[in-house]
Amino acid sequence: MKFINTAVAVAVAALVAMPLASANQQECVTTVDPMKDYFPDKVESIEASVWSMEYFNTYKVLTVDGMKYALYQCGTEPPTGDDFESVVPVPVTEVVLSSTTQIPYVEVFGERDTIVGGTGTFWDRAPECFVRGEDEGIIKTGLDASNATELIEMGIDPDTAVYIGTSPGVFKNHVRSRIWGEKTSEASSEWRKVYGALFNKEKEANEAFQNTLDSHACVEKNAAFLADDNFKTIVWGSWASFANGWDVAREGSYYYNELARICAADLLTGGTDGGGSISLFGRTYMTTEEFAAFAMNASAWIYPADDLEVYLNDTDVFSDAVKAIPAFQSGEVYDVQGTYNAWFNVRQLEADVLLEDFCAVAGTISADGAGYTRRWFRNVFDESIAEPKVCIDYDAPLVVNSSPCFDLTATMKPSASPSSVPTMPPTSTTAAPTAKPVAAPSADDATTAPTSAASTRMTATATVLFFAGSASFLLAFSL
Repeated sequence: MKFINTAVAVAVAALVAMPLASANQQECVTTVDPMKDYFPDKVESIEASVWSMEYFNTYKVLTVDGMKYALYQCGTEPPTGDDFESVVPVPVTEVVLSSTTQIPYVEVFGERDTIVGGTGTFWDRAPECFVRGEDEGIIKTGLDASNATELIEMGIDPDTAVYIGTSPGVFKNHVRSRIWGEKTSEASSEWRKVYGALFNKEKEANEAFQNTLDSHACVEKNAAFLADDNFKTIVWGSWASFANGWDVAREGSYYYNELARICAADLLTGGTDGGGSISLFGRTYMTTEEFAAFAMNASAWIYPADDLEVYLNDTDVFSDAVKAIPAFQSGEVYDVQGTYNAWFNVRQLEADVLLEDFCAVAGTISADGAGYTRRWFRNVFDESIAEPKVCIDYDAPLVVNSSPCFDLTATMKPSASPSSVPTMPPTSTTAAPTAKPVAAPSADDATTAPTSAASTRMTATATVLFFAGSASFLLAFSL
């Protein structure tokens, strides 16, 4: 009964804490007061190491890898200075992206309609509403950032649209994005603040990221509470066809090492370069024989790609020796098709849920790992690939899942037996996959429906209450 009361308290707190709208301007100003602070809501980097933000009355300065970008309130005088890579009016109204990773960082603020284009052709793993925008001609992809004539022919003005990429090309307004440069999941998730600043939605970004930090801290605390000396040995590896070899976890500041450390798992790593004999692009990859020997003691296997079925019957890849790995023999092999291609875009925003999933594989999410529905890691032997998602409301913000973690240390004494630990509720209201043969790839699990930082938290709370037996009360509020 104590658990139910705790969940109700969390639910009430979430409802009371629903955020007010951002105090920052959402349109251009017509009358300028140079003494006024136009950005009362501000962001600062806490976990991220690649970016920082500095505020002035009418503009803010984003620094990425030492490069400075002035973001000035539309309608005010643009700042001057030779040290700015670009001077961009905010809130931005048109953006051209360069990677699928960037899409959810825009969509989560309800700004999908600002996306007018994408450079290059690698958009096959984009969220479903982006794909709909492509199909309907709203979003133009395959763009060349260095070809002004082509951009104009496609209806995109390089003098007004803001290009989010590594280098500016011919775009006058450019902001460098380097989410992939961060070394932890939390730091990648914190880039939400940078994108929030582009839309003057710092308040929403701060509250959402704080929710992620709080949930992340809860999962970490529970993992430490449940950990013992019997660390599960996990191999993190997938077939790299371009190298004709196996790509495995490496030593260093990589997010998977952080996950393993927190979840008290023994993650096998191939040194700093990959540990194999196949040399390519400044690092190495393992042959099938090397990989089988490397993973011979692994009791769980995370295959961080969406092509396991493609190679499963290829004896040059999944040889008898590879299939003899204990994780394969015991049925503990997980790929990332629990949401299909959302792994390649939305994952970075869900640092807390990713951590919870890894701990579920490691056995430090509950006493026996039961009762928790993994979102990202799918058991390839008895869970099906996620069904395709359809974009129903193009104007709705992207729903980002949040962990409904509750503090086990508050409900148990350290001396309590493992069987008395309450099992964790699923991350969302989606039911656990039905056991069936492995299916062919379908689509991602990035859902779209009206939400906000508060409603995301409220939905997670509703999930907690559902398993506490009080769903009908809170569902009325979350629908």
